[in-house]
Amino acid sequence: MHVLVNDLIKQCYMANIKNIYEFLGEKALPVTETSLEKVIAAIKKKIAYYNSDFVTVEDAVVKADRKKELEMLKEQFQANPNLILQHAAAYKVIIEQKLKSEAQVLPEKLRKSYFVTGNTISQKKLEQIAKELKLPEDFILKTCNLRVKAEKKFVYKDDNTPLLDLEQYKKIVSYLVALQHKTIYDFLELKQSVSLIDINLGFDKVWKSVSESSNVTSDHTLSVKKELCQLCKGIFKTEEGRKSYDKRLETEGFIEVQERIQNFKKFSTESTISPQIYKDLLSACTKNGIGRDKAEYLIYTTAQKFNLVIDEGGTDEMPVCRYCGTINDSSSVMCRECGMPVVVKCPSCGKESASDDLTCTHCGFSLIGMKDAPIYLKMAQTALESNNIEDAEKHYASAHNAWPTYLQLVSLRDQINKQKVNVIGIQKE
Repeated sequence: MHVLVNDLIKQCYMANIKNIYEFLGEKALPVTETSLEKVIAAIKKKIAYYNSDFVTVEDAVVKADRKKELEMLKEQFQANPNLILQHAAAYKVIIEQKLKSEAQVLPEKLRKSYFVTGNTISQKKLEQIAKELKLPEDFILKTCNLRVKAEKKFVYKDDNTPLLDLEQYKKIVSYLVALQHKTIYDFLELKQSVSLIDINLGFDKVWKSVSESSNVTSDHTLSVKKELCQLCKGIFKTEEGRKSYDKRLETEGFIEVQERIQNFKKFSTESTISPQIYKDLLSACTKNGIGRDKAEYLIYTTAQKFNLVIDEGGTDEMPVCRYCGTINDSSSVMCRECGMPVVVKCPSCGKESASDDLTCTHCGFSLIGMKDAPIYLKMAQTALESNNIEDAEKHYASAHNAWPTYLQLVSLRDQINKQKVNVIGIQKE
């Protein structure tokens, strides 16, 4: 039988005749379906499709050739139904050969073309690759030694309050910038915790003062205040509107990232955000003061709105620099952006801290304050260059308090002592 199958494959290729299962595809005709009735029905359905309207002359020629092949196969099967079994057996061999060939190049193909790293892959990503390469999902997993990644779970819990429309928020910001204020609360000289009634009274007060002014048409500042009040009265009419503004204010650092995701969807032909792009988006969020948990949630939910798949690669294991928010490689010792240590051991008690700890959980030492040590060090060196030993020692003491184990302090101490000796020698002379 195996010889007959191989002979059939050779004969078909020599005669330029396609295998019926390969021709129609797995969805139209599964290889397990070998009854004459079902095979003929699938062929007729395909012929009917080819009989539909065509767009170009080339399209008509291709359809005519394929119809001719199908008509010929249909006649052969009707004359000898056993040929169907041979086609089914031959197709299984074709698939085996294809899978064997793919197995040799698939791992590298996935790594280069689909950004698959590590040994996990998301279900959506797996489905996308299986569809594009026309390979079974289980074959991809087995060949590349992959397992399906568990569904992404977020530590951050969203309250489901909708964000204020981005264009509206940008307009508010432009007005506030013109008036040299940061927020609506700053503009109204109110605390963010005040009631909605107090906020609207604040707008009424500003509106009244602007309206009573005789210069409202000529004074640009007054006209901006008026336009800002008009816009915000509609937003702060309800508590939901006020919450939408507050939430947009809290996630202001995400606006840039949101626009980058929108542009990716608009201008890229890819449907997957690669690990490097995801890493850059995550870094942009953390640098803008958005915590990693919240940043991941915002990036994922925004990507989903645009039907984009995120391939994290190994970024889930990459630590965030507590000093500047940059995402670093898991093997990094020093931050690639600011040069501060990625993994910090408390200079006071030696306890290793988590990447988001700002103070030592054991002794309470300020870990975030360590970033000031290099600044004080430079100030001390500048003072030394001016022979101001007193200021150099003060800055040295501040640097030592911020980071007692900072290696550069040793050489600084030596420089100070050396300069003191030189000064004393000069004074004696």
